Amino acid sequence: MNMTSDNPIRLNCPRCSAPIKYDMAGRVYRCPSCGTETPPAEEYKRIEGWRSLKKEQIKSEYKSAGKAVYKCSGCGARIVIPEGEAVGQCSFCGSGLARMEFSEKDSFPELIVPFEISKEQAEEALQSWAKAKGTGAEKAAVDKYIGSLKGYYLPYQFVRGPIECRVFRDTSSRQYQCGGYVDEIAVNTSGQLVNQVLDAVEPFDWDKVREFNFGYISGNRVKMQDINNNAVQARVNQEVTDDYLPVVEKTLQTKGLGIYAENSDLEQLPVLLPMYIISNKSFMAAVNGQTGAVAVTLHKQVDVGRFWWIEPTLTTAAIALITQYFGKSLELTGMMSLVAGLVAFVAFGQDRMKHMQLIVHSSNKKPDKGSKQAVPLFRELVDGREMNVDIRFFPPSRIIKNLLGTLLFNLMPLLIVLLLVGGSPSAKTDLSYIGLWWVISIPFTFIYWLAYLRRDVYDNPVLREIMPDGRLRPIKIKREKGSRPEYQTSSRSAALFALIDHIRTEGFKDLGIFWILIILPVLMFVMSIVLMLGA
Repeated sequence: MNMTSDNPIRLNCPRCSAPIKYDMAGRVYRCPSCGTETPPAEEYKRIEGWRSLKKEQIKSEYKSAGKAVYKCSGCGARIVIPEGEAVGQCSFCGSGLARMEFSEKDSFPELIVPFEISKEQAEEALQSWAKAKGTGAEKAAVDKYIGSLKGYYLPYQFVRGPIECRVFRDTSSRQYQCGGYVDEIAVNTSGQLVNQVLDAVEPFDWDKVREFNFGYISGNRVKMQDINNNAVQARVNQEVTDDYLPVVEKTLQTKGLGIYAENSDLEQLPVLLPMYIISNKSFMAAVNGQTGAVAVTLHKQVDVGRFWWIEPTLTTAAIALITQYFGKSLELTGMMSLVAGLVAFVAFGQDRMKHMQLIVHSSNKKPDKGSKQAVPLFRELVDGREMNVDIRFFPPSRIIKNLLGTLLFNLMPLLIVLLLVGGSPSAKTDLSYIGLWWVISIPFTFIYWLAYLRRDVYDNPVLREIMPDGRLRPIKIKREKGSRPEYQTSSRSAALFALIDHIRTEGFKDLGIFWILIILPVLMFVMSIVLMLGA
């Protein structure tokens, strides 16, 4: 990569200087103009070489820059304050500030995004938003603390580069491997500020990033990084995971995923970003010093899963409506609704834990995390060969197949009766006795769709190999006889899952006690046919 002073993070070809992009299939940076390939390790080496030179330049200029470093006696924040400015109290905890000697850990980042809006414009943006969109408590807090709004260059890490991810789902024992690429991720490295508030005023325009020089921070306070390198790395890993997870979920067309990202080839560049801050124990506000975006919090939390009951309620209502429409019996509908409700509320509420989330309100629309990240490329080991694959859990063919199978399973006694009577029921034929079969078939179907099928599809996805020309070739992976997924579920439904999986893999051999779960449905099946025929 060629480093340029107007924008040091731009990726250019080392041969022809054209913009280059990361090729996930080849796992290299590739120039579309001249075809030059650059391995990520070489790119990382080049950026580190540039950083070393820039660090030495900053050190040599520091003594003549007229800056002083102060440390907070309360929260430990280290702040650079321009000479001649009143020191006052710490903006983050209110404690006193003591001047200290400049040290290695106070070294300035090599990159900076300059302020573009003034303090007066930031105050106006915050007050205007609070008046128009803020709650009563937020507006009162803004009015009370607006005088303490201060401009800071805050320490961040600019993160980009290739990653390798292991993807898993909470209802499956299966794991997937994929390669990806992240770009323009900003990771806050300050220990006193709330990440969620700072995240809510992003993004920054990275086309305007510049090499650091002391002229940019003239008249502004600078907050130095005050968390250790291990904590920084932990934050980087978390931010990469949070930013890339939505991309993986969108690619696989499902929620409930988790990822472990391995990022040994990531580039991490320290950068100062412009921000106006109000921070105390009861209120925090941030205004993006480049764009004017606003975010506030009163440090209150809410359980984001508190409405979990809506889905099982709607499911139970749907079962009730369908049963009443076909069965025309309130007794049958009540019984089916009771069974469906019990199964639904157990399935959806099982092992549910509170997930508390900080309430943050922002002038930005809800951020589309991952919107700038590359689509992941999944890989599977098939017959000893690693393939680039397209993964789908619910292709139309699978959905249609299971819907038709479900319909046939529930209507089978009725179809047999119609076949026996030649399609013309007699006076003694009573088709309402299909309800006797539904007492067994509908709960069984419901459990199958709600629990077992939701696990099975993620253990056995539909795979297609991505060919070099972009075509997709179906891959058939045989399920080994006797192999059964280890379901993470309760004993209430484990027996049914084990039965279904045994029949799918072993047939009806060696069922043992599971015969009990087969004999009862068979008896109900036969009885419903006999009663419908009026025998």
